[in-house]
Amino acid sequence: MSGRFVRGMLVIAVAFMFLSLSIPAQDLPKLEEALKAIDSRSSSARQRLLVRKVIRDVQKAIEAATDQATRWPLLEFLFRAQQKLVKLDDDPKHRADIIETCRELVNAPDDFAALRLKPDLLISQIEQVKKGNSPSERAKALRLCVERYIGTVAGPEAIKAAIPMAREFGDSALIADLRQVMQVHYAADHEMIDYQKEQFPGEVFAAPFAGVIKRSDGKLMRFPMDAFGTSAFVLFWSMEGEGLQQLQRLAEASKLRGDMDGRLNVFSCNLDDLDDAGESIVRRLGMNWPCLHLPGGRENHMFKTYGGNDPFLLRLSATTQAAIFMGGVRRNREDGSANYENTLNSYMARKWTKPAYSSQLRALSAGEFLIFDPLKGDSALPASILPIQACFVAAPMRHQLSHQDQIANYRKAVDLCHKAIAAGSDVADLWRIRDRLIVALMGLWKAEGDLAHLEASFVEAKAAMDAGYPNGTDLIARFCLARQALRNPQADSGAIIDDFITESSASGRALAVACFLALDVADRLRFEQARNLILKEHTEKPEMWLIASFLLDRHHNYWMFQVPYTFGWIYDRREGHFITNGNAEPARRILKAELRSADSKPFQIPQDLKTDLTLIIFAAAPPWSSKRDDGLPPSPERAVQALVPLAQGRPEQDLQVCVAILDDKAYSEAFTDRAKNELSCTMLTVPGGVNNSLVHRLGVVTIDQGLSGVILAKDGRILKVVSGLSPTSMRIGSIMENTVRRVISRRDELKVLAMIEKGELEAANKLILTLAPYQDPDAVDDKGRNIKHPTLPMSHLRARARVHAAMENWEKAYADAELIRQRRARMDADMSRLSSQLGRDQAFRDEMKAKLGK
Repeated sequence: MSGRFVRGMLVIAVAFMFLSLSIPAQDLPKLEEALKAIDSRSSSARQRLLVRKVIRDVQKAIEAATDQATRWPLLEFLFRAQQKLVKLDDDPKHRADIIETCRELVNAPDDFAALRLKPDLLISQIEQVKKGNSPSERAKALRLCVERYIGTVAGPEAIKAAIPMAREFGDSALIADLRQVMQVHYAADHEMIDYQKEQFPGEVFAAPFAGVIKRSDGKLMRFPMDAFGTSAFVLFWSMEGEGLQQLQRLAEASKLRGDMDGRLNVFSCNLDDLDDAGESIVRRLGMNWPCLHLPGGRENHMFKTYGGNDPFLLRLSATTQAAIFMGGVRRNREDGSANYENTLNSYMARKWTKPAYSSQLRALSAGEFLIFDPLKGDSALPASILPIQACFVAAPMRHQLSHQDQIANYRKAVDLCHKAIAAGSDVADLWRIRDRLIVALMGLWKAEGDLAHLEASFVEAKAAMDAGYPNGTDLIARFCLARQALRNPQADSGAIIDDFITESSASGRALAVACFLALDVADRLRFEQARNLILKEHTEKPEMWLIASFLLDRHHNYWMFQVPYTFGWIYDRREGHFITNGNAEPARRILKAELRSADSKPFQIPQDLKTDLTLIIFAAAPPWSSKRDDGLPPSPERAVQALVPLAQGRPEQDLQVCVAILDDKAYSEAFTDRAKNELSCTMLTVPGGVNNSLVHRLGVVTIDQGLSGVILAKDGRILKVVSGLSPTSMRIGSIMENTVRRVISRRDELKVLAMIEKGELEAANKLILTLAPYQDPDAVDDKGRNIKHPTLPMSHLRARARVHAAMENWEKAYADAELIRQRRARMDADMSRLSSQLGRDQAFRDEMKAKLGK
């Protein structure tokens, strides 16, 4: 034997002698050293001997452990030691010992979740194999196992362990589900973003641009907080290669655009560790872009997560969602260089750069909804506040103002507030003045991107708190100070938001503020939790109308966490499918309003709603647009011409179509073009026009870019709102039509299912066969031509299949179920995604197949 080998053996022997004599229960390092030392042995027999020795010693330590904090780590060590022994000696007894240890470890509390994860996954799958379960059943058990770790320190590792296992099962639905969990619970976790890049190479997905970066002037920028509300480019560049050239070309292209203000910002991120972060270079190019330091350059974690190559142009939506895995800088000129003119033109045409959309996001994020009373308006304010309040224009007119006009209004409000405070305003009014000063300063910060305005708001908020507030009125000041606390790089953002909600007694307005605090730090989980509480309990008070309508807006719901990327028809199909979904909104809101009919008589909601469903389309007064970009408001004609025949063809005449003119002129003027435009529906006007509280109740965002509308149940419940933020103004008619059709067919389905539940099978069968009659594919007209039948809605087909199943007509139920599955599969293929509905449709088809004995 060599001298080195002998010395090594002596070291191990001494270590094991020590362990045998006395192993303090909390002294895992010595056990770890002993286990690691075994790796260097060449004799497998000796390795097995030494591993068994370690196992006996740790078992003694477990028996001697007097507290849980010691016992669980020792058990986890035992699990690893037993795994090592099985690798050396695959004896059934050793495997049985591992399983027994796993059964103990899975009882560890959440504080020790990281220790129990692997044993839990192992024992879960072993149990599934013993039961002989199918891959789909094993995948379901895996999902339940992962759920136990979400919210613990082991959550990310649980997902990372589960995704490869889901691939082995061939369960793409489970993979999609796990990715959704990542995007909600770990949205801003850079390691999880990097993991998705590794696991799904080449795929474009969304992730929030999140982190704290020092600006060239030494101030810290907190993302998403400092970028939320305006779309952005982040250019990662260096002095090497073509970085300077790309910087210059982006600057030249930006100068050619005169409409970027308030719609698109640019952040410069230099990778060379320059003292001024490249600011002098950017300023020489005539650009006032914020210049950000990235210490370490290409090794900086922000660049590694969001960049990848150099130069790299990262695209951010107005909600700061980054398009991960875009191709960097596109070189689409003939000489192989980047054509930033085309890049900017393309980006400025996207939904997330539209002025009204960005304007609304910034206004809400600045807290403007906290100083409006949609029901009482300005009548509830003291006269001294009215000139200040006039600077804050209510939606939808607020979103028709130019960006510069919005800034001018904020500046005027700041000036008036400062003068009022300096003049020694009445103490009873002072807190209201300070609130509007804080909101105006935060609005300027959002509009101009100048941190000095935000810092000034912190000062004013602190002064307001020191001066004191009437009980329960300090929400705006605390909102501002919570933002200040969140800017600390070491802040526990979750604790700050939770404390804010607790201190506010979880009121509706406090939950609304919490939504924006969560968006400030990319905490999607807390945003969703606060949103759900608002929609469940806080939608009916006038002070919550603006925020509730925003949270229910399908356009915002779709784009809030959507990747800022569209290519081909697939993305338009996905958006259209989501926005026109037939399910009622997830909140119970009742609309109470008074409109006027064509003969000036009152039309009261809900009292005058005579049909099961009522559609009210809101439109500006005519003349209406007849072609693109003619400067006129959109026409409701196309929507009405499609929907009136739908209403007339309903067997129960349960749909009424109305057009309500948002105009407060004489009623006769509003209806002069009725005959000309052939609006053969109920015509109404909205008293007060856009200032009517109904507009704020429904969250109408724009009247000059798209139609807005509401679908009401007979009791006045709001089933669906189209806010005007439609995919494009030229498609608003089809969006309105598709939304109404899908809401109606879904409501029909629910009605049929309710009848089945009550046992009214004959009535359910009669109704569904009226709505969805069987069509003869070989039918011809009197000239012998094939009759083209209308496509039946999926909701009607599902209802028909359920009726047949309830009546035990398995042949027809199976035929419908198979048709539904095929159509759903085609729809998913058209949108290049796998929906959860397809799984449910397949399960129902399989159930009907089993009933037939196939």
